[in-house]
Amino acid sequence: MRRTMPLTQAAAWERHISSLGDDLLLEIFLRLPSLATLVRAGCTCRAWRRAVASSPGFRRRFGAVHPPPLLGFFTDNSIVAESPAFVPARPHGRDLAAAVRGGDFSLTSLESPTPEEEEVEAPGWKILTGSCRRGNLILLNWEDKLLAVVNPLTQRSERVPRLVSKSMLQGCQGHSVLALLSSEEDPVPSRLMLLDHPGSRMKATIFSMDTGVCSETPYVDVPACPDQPDGRVLNGSAVQLNGSVFYLLENWRYTVSVDTATMEFTVMELPQWVWVSPTFFEVGETKDGATCLVYSDGLDVGVLMHTRGADGAQKWVLDRVVSMGAELQRVLQGQFDGAHALEVFAAKDGYAYLSASLTLQHPGNRYWFLSLCLGTMKLEKLFQGTYGCSGVPYIMPWPRSLVGNYGRFALNQRRSLKLHA
Repeated sequence: MRRTMPLTQAAAWERHISSLGDDLLLEIFLRLPSLATLVRAGCTCRAWRRAVASSPGFRRRFGAVHPPPLLGFFTDNSIVAESPAFVPARPHGRDLAAAVRGGDFSLTSLESPTPEEEEVEAPGWKILTGSCRRGNLILLNWEDKLLAVVNPLTQRSERVPRLVSKSMLQGCQGHSVLALLSSEEDPVPSRLMLLDHPGSRMKATIFSMDTGVCSETPYVDVPACPDQPDGRVLNGSAVQLNGSVFYLLENWRYTVSVDTATMEFTVMELPQWVWVSPTFFEVGETKDGATCLVYSDGLDVGVLMHTRGADGAQKWVLDRVVSMGAELQRVLQGQFDGAHALEVFAAKDGYAYLSASLTLQHPGNRYWFLSLCLGTMKLEKLFQGTYGCSGVPYIMPWPRSLVGNYGRFALNQRRSLKLHA
């Protein structure tokens, strides 16, 4: 005689969380407090991971409700240490704190040299400004011509072959910047782009991290970059946003964008007030993913939006300028005397990151690191330190396991489909 499940057991099974469909499960996940908590929940079992990984719409909804959290800053204090130091942000929940504890934010993976680097003694690695892309960082040792791409959260480290890095860096004739290129879905970077800007020309060299092959574009004509009095060029940065790499140079009148699909170069002139005054500016994105440029001039912070006209012409259009004096008084209270300037050093995921010097009241070159929500233009105090006035914010990325089916996750997906066929 065939046994049947008692009615009470069947009813209990129907109320078990394993019986939930994907739509209802994702509605529950949407109410989790942070991306770190979602990662822990989504990795509980294959079915839950698959539900998140197969729904780009859910990931967009979750990101709109829960912006990617700031885990901390990498700061460059070459006087004290040879490698960048990581300063954790104030934890907002145990899952975020656990994410930092489980990562390699001391960058210990760089301490074990490859066979071709064994002859190099204690290389001094520096994180390139603006290089953080989906949790991955570009680290450079300029003296020994070494390059590495590191993901502290996943403890993944990949060295660019020394012969390749030497060839790329020694071949530069002018000012140069690097950028990581990756697809919108797969967070693992696939290409490394180097932009070389000698005089009034520019070209791009692309290194494929999958095949190890280098390619380059022809030189194109662009406006000449400014030089410092001693002949050295000023610092710049490059960042990939919405299918283009944006190239910035301080005290320059222009930005350049490079379409990563067509490798077409576009030069855009900045408004006069951005480059005439002693301003600081960075390209980033709003909470909705639109490309913007955030600049600071004294205590004023302005936002310009990247637009395309009906004819396809690209330009920067002023969106707003807000004085931060009252906000600084609110968040710093008695530690702010109104005499200092703000410096924008990063713009990511709807937030700008700034520093405010406290040198006049607090000797020892002390700074406050602050975040500015671009939607509300409200400041938040992060931490105080003597690390200098800039850093690289590390935003928690979506892990590869929850944004698609790659590697062993693809195998699991195919195996699951066979079982349910």
